[in-house]
Amino acid sequence: MEYIQGIVKAIIFHSEENSYTIIKIKVTDSSEQLNLFVFDDTDYVTVTGYFPVPMRGEEIKFFGTFKEHSKYGLQYVVKNYEKLSDTSIPGLIEYLSSDLFKGVGIKTAERIVNHLGKDTIQQVLDDKNVLEGVPKLSSKLIDVIHQGLIDNKAAEHTLIQLYGYGITPKMAIKIFQFYQNETIAIIQQNPYQLIYDIEGIGFERADIIAKSLGFEDDHPLRIKAMIMYLYQLMGINYGHTFLYKDQLLDYLDSALNKRQFLVEREIIETYLQELIDEKILYIDDDVIKLGSIQYAESQIISRVKQAISQDEDEVDKKTIDNLIKLFESRDDIVFTTLQKQAIHKAISSNLFILTGGPGTGKTTVINAIVFVYAKYHQIPITYNDPLFEIKLIAPTGRAAKRMNEATNIYAETIHRFLGYGFDGKFIHNKENLVDADVIIIDEASMIDVFLASQLLQSIPDDTKIIIVGDEDQLPSVGPGQVLKDLIDTDMVDYVKLNTIHRQAESSKIIDLAYDVNHGRIPRDMNDVFDDRMFVSEQVPNFTNRLISSVTYLQNQGYDLIEDIQILIPMYKGSTGIDYVNKTIQEQFNTNNENTLEHGDRIFKIGDKVIQLTNQIEDQIMNGDQGIVVGITSEDQVVVDFFGNEVVYKKGDLINLKHAYAMSIHKSQGSEYKVVIMPVFKTYSIMLKRKLLYTGITRAKEKLIVMGDIRAFEYGVTRIEEERQSTLKDDIVAVVLTKEEVTTKDISSLDIRHLDLPFDTFGESLGTLSPYDFMDEEKE
Repeated sequence: MEYIQGIVKAIIFHSEENSYTIIKIKVTDSSEQLNLFVFDDTDYVTVTGYFPVPMRGEEIKFFGTFKEHSKYGLQYVVKNYEKLSDTSIPGLIEYLSSDLFKGVGIKTAERIVNHLGKDTIQQVLDDKNVLEGVPKLSSKLIDVIHQGLIDNKAAEHTLIQLYGYGITPKMAIKIFQFYQNETIAIIQQNPYQLIYDIEGIGFERADIIAKSLGFEDDHPLRIKAMIMYLYQLMGINYGHTFLYKDQLLDYLDSALNKRQFLVEREIIETYLQELIDEKILYIDDDVIKLGSIQYAESQIISRVKQAISQDEDEVDKKTIDNLIKLFESRDDIVFTTLQKQAIHKAISSNLFILTGGPGTGKTTVINAIVFVYAKYHQIPITYNDPLFEIKLIAPTGRAAKRMNEATNIYAETIHRFLGYGFDGKFIHNKENLVDADVIIIDEASMIDVFLASQLLQSIPDDTKIIIVGDEDQLPSVGPGQVLKDLIDTDMVDYVKLNTIHRQAESSKIIDLAYDVNHGRIPRDMNDVFDDRMFVSEQVPNFTNRLISSVTYLQNQGYDLIEDIQILIPMYKGSTGIDYVNKTIQEQFNTNNENTLEHGDRIFKIGDKVIQLTNQIEDQIMNGDQGIVVGITSEDQVVVDFFGNEVVYKKGDLINLKHAYAMSIHKSQGSEYKVVIMPVFKTYSIMLKRKLLYTGITRAKEKLIVMGDIRAFEYGVTRIEEERQSTLKDDIVAVVLTKEEVTTKDISSLDIRHLDLPFDTFGESLGTLSPYDFMDEEKE
């Protein structure tokens, strides 16, 4: 088979969704007649195909053919590949540029290794003065490197091997901290164990390591890892908390054997049973769950049962009424009967849910609950005080900030409230309860079963729990529909507000939200209002219209970073998030003096960005938004997340994307002064009623819907599929039959990542499936 062999010089592009990669290599050998392609010693060859992102400096043999691309010219299209180089050189560079050696970036590390070679470490340990011959290396950095090598001698060999597998420095350190001196032995025995033990390692990364170690496509450990991966793809990506056995088997059979026959259905069922026997999966009759989901739901059920079984607080209703009147007088408002009922229920119930759409006064009712409860129990209201006995919490930083701005009561994220630490563990749990008289949880529709479980089991029995949310918004990204299930039990006290508050009566944004929620298109959809407009536009002119709209809004005094948010359902295509981000950046961020290129993205100072994974060590979470405030000479990007500055080395930029445009899912819990929401037929697979409703309700002052009115109508008519969940029925069964939650055998389940909100084994699954990583052709 024809081949081309060379050293990787640059990574041009790599897709996390399907592993499509574009690189440039310096050719060292080839079966092709390269002179036919006007090739000489100074040229690099562009290589494209579906393969794991390599490391710079690696030597790889690629099997494939040269093809002429109509736009990008001559490219080598890969069908298969074989790594040749000793990964100690690129691994060594990654090691020296890791956080273990402060101030040493990738360029400095390359200069050191190029000067000293493969035995760099031993040379420096023997005599640090050998570093004096490295260009541009200060005496201070020489001391840092020498001392760092001494301090990390025990981990050195392991980390370099991990870097050789393409694992980022931060992830390599996390793996070593978990496995210690057994790291390499465990990985070589079963690289797929990383999926279960290490947050941030998913199937793709584990499979890359396994392939480099010689694991075949049909290896039992690989098939079992695929089964778990596909369970996530089929179940968790749709928000299900369980799958029926036949439903899962049918899907596994078709997916595993889609491109090539890999395994018999009987063998798949055998492996599935092994995962059940190993207590990784839980089965009850025909229902299969992750062990961690079964455990999480049991904790929710137990706490809910305790709350609704406990007698309500005896309160003087007349005094409560008087305090409500005092609040009305103070804030010059008049509550509806339903709002007053909500305040009474919140004060007396142990567990209470307040729900309702935008403009129904949920925030005002929260304010009143805080005021009335504090006055009734003679608790001084101390504004913006973290020690105040009434705690306000929300799933995201933006939602917590919005809560604080609306109430002047200190608010924080659920993770911060529960003490989510650098080690990925929560300080508060069932053994170490939080301290609070009342806990008010906002934006509860975003909370999945894992976070709900961690929160509820950390709350004392005598603490009042008030849950607030809009059940008509998109459900949580993670599994379950906790808010909906709790309401649907009809056993938890709740009030659904349905009257538009007077301040919102004139809002055409809220009018549209309610029409969409009820499956209607308003007659005035095409009319232009101060706060809402529909801009009819076709795809070819979308970019120009978007740019002119943003320019107009800026001229009206709106800030692109702080005030304007573009919300789009999909990432790909000329109307997708990725293209729009690139377009907006090119047009509106002209700061080109200091930039850093990573894959298909260019980072500039002033860019609006979003974090894509939980990064515990830096106290930032998936979905946090920030601003690029610095780019260093060592290819590092500095991002400011609401006062928390985080430094990204080049290898870590895979976790960072631009956020001029973002997904509607990522926007949950946030509000923006202006929302621009494109809607085109190209989004049709995603266009559904709750998605549009959620996007509309993110707009506070102005909403611009731009695109095809027929696509918008199509989305309004489509209802999301129901999530598969047993939580509602299990709560009802436990309460009505008075059975104990512990009757189900959960004590021996293998609970993975119990302290973490579900994160699809650490990686965004996107459109990936295991057959994307199989060789299409075998020699």
